[in-house]
Amino acid sequence: MLDFLVRDVLHDKLNKLSPVFWLLATPYSSHISALHHQIVHGRNIVITENLGLHLLWHYDKVYIKPLPPYLTSYTFWKLYLSGDTPASSALRRAALGYMQSYHYFIQHRSDFDIAVEKKLVDATTDFAELLYFLQSFRDISDNEVTPRFRYGELRLGHLNLYSKFYLFELHYHKVMGHYGPYLAEIIAPFLFIFATVSVALGAMQVVLAVEQMRVGGIEGWQAFSSASRGFSVACLFLVLIAFSFVPGIVCFFLLRELVFVLKHYRRT
Repeated sequence: MLDFLVRDVLHDKLNKLSPVFWLLATPYSSHISALHHQIVHGRNIVITENLGLHLLWHYDKVYIKPLPPYLTSYTFWKLYLSGDTPASSALRRAALGYMQSYHYFIQHRSDFDIAVEKKLVDATTDFAELLYFLQSFRDISDNEVTPRFRYGELRLGHLNLYSKFYLFELHYHKVMGHYGPYLAEIIAPFLFIFATVSVALGAMQVVLAVEQMRVGGIEGWQAFSSASRGFSVACLFLVLIAFSFVPGIVCFFLLRELVFVLKHYRRT
């Protein structure tokens, strides 16, 4: 039974990425939208049996692990998840965080109906009894759960990005099954750089051509050459702004999130 629980409940790989979670999400375990809000956000609920994917979202998809009936049994918790051994303690912390996420998922009858429809909860489960049972996980503190569940929903795309630098792996979870979309993500930045560099080189050529016309003493083109030179210089400034805009926006968002996290830790 303990071997089964290790496979079904633990998520050590995701915990290894916990030091970078502050870059991905609000540092609150309650940052989890109810199931009906997931639909409002336009997300499709995708069932996964891997707890390491639970609460991860990617564009219009959110991955959710169905609630196994054994975790709704008080007797099961008492027998297998209340021990003092390190293995049992790790399982308990992971299970507590997982159950707390379902407390935030199911807030209303509509959330329960969605859970039954999406096969997240057994159809024979009583709504009132489940809601009463989940209330017992409402006040679980961050010290009682694994590092992963000290945060709520996480962006899978950002996890894949930071896995390259933090875990030295190509991705945390492979989303694309073929090379087309993956190559498109790589080629797009190169196309942007190629286009901006081409504009810059074209503007430089215009400036050089205008200077040659002035040196050569071609009459009647002074106004046109001045306008061409001014327009070319403006294009160079626009290229410079375009090159600095995207990194600047990224730095701005990272700095804003850093300030938010520092304020949160100062309050707590």
